[in-house]
Amino acid sequence: MLKGVYRNDSQKPQRIFIPAALYDAGGDPMKPWYVRYSYRYAVTGKMVMFKESKGLGASVNSQVKYERAEKIISEINQKLENGYNPFNEGYIQLEKEDSLLRRATHSHLNWENCLNDFISFKRTELLEEDSIRAYHFKIKRFCQYLKEIKASKFHVELFTYKMACDFMMWLSANGCKSKKTLREYRSLLCQAAKYLQKREILKKNVFELLPNYKSEPQKPLMFTLNQIKKLKSHLIVYDRQMWTIMQFVLYCFFRPNKEVRLMKVKQIDFVRGLLHADPSTAKNNRAETVVIPESFLEWLKEEGYDTCDPSHYMFTISCRPGEIPIGKNYINKRFHKLARLLGINTYLYALKHTGNKMMSDKGVDIP
Repeated sequence: MLKGVYRNDSQKPQRIFIPAALYDAGGDPMKPWYVRYSYRYAVTGKMVMFKESKGLGASVNSQVKYERAEKIISEINQKLENGYNPFNEGYIQLEKEDSLLRRATHSHLNWENCLNDFISFKRTELLEEDSIRAYHFKIKRFCQYLKEIKASKFHVELFTYKMACDFMMWLSANGCKSKKTLREYRSLLCQAAKYLQKREILKKNVFELLPNYKSEPQKPLMFTLNQIKKLKSHLIVYDRQMWTIMQFVLYCFFRPNKEVRLMKVKQIDFVRGLLHADPSTAKNNRAETVVIPESFLEWLKEEGYDTCDPSHYMFTISCRPGEIPIGKNYINKRFHKLARLLGINTYLYALKHTGNKMMSDKGVDIP
């Protein structure tokens, strides 16, 4: 097989590029000249023409134009022979036939297969199942885009920066307007590309070149002591269960939407003042133990949690331990309503960061 060609699905050789040649307008020096060459676009399989006219304007005499054109043609053809791809704006090594075959349009090293391997690798990091599902959803959308542009079976190296930009525009056109979501897609695909680079499957990570999609300033990630004091004063009168939930986040650093929501009475050692994390709900899937501050332990006893059935969930819609836990969005909805009422502009999860900061400051209790 000749250098500069690859095989398509019909197994007929196709040229990757047409060498550069001069268009001299019939030798008329008063008309614009240019050097033209063509390169096959991997997405459509069709040749696309490129033109270079620098130094070949109408005001230059014919002899100078021919000399300049000869130099341009020599440079372009040398680059094409060395593997230059104008769609990638870079070089693809084409030194061996194997490397050409590896970049065929029906490669097993396509994005769909490689991303499945990437997900399998991420599972070894013991991520939460929710995180894995989020990865799967984003990868599914990316593969859907590749199918629409008929590039789902292309080797990963045939994916260009322009195609990456087009994917982001495709997301926006299909309902993904949030900069945060676009940033998450960029981050995931960057991670996947870096994984493929380590495996020496991919050379260039085009996703790193995408914008960072910086969003508007986020809400503060910390509570002030005055805000916590305001919450405590309100909740011990109107919503004692919510105050209990918030203390688990603040003092024990438990995540509210899973570790606190699905907590059972048996996880608390009321005698020794310890809280045992359940590996099935912990983000790192590890069984860890946290010391409960004495003031918080007394609160739990005053609320009667130490006399409840150990097998019951701590938090239910009846505000007492029971067999059915509160729903997935229950805590956040209650907090958002509370935050609007009290004029607090931050997230519930920020209590966890606040608790960590308080501990690093040698323990600051609620005033």
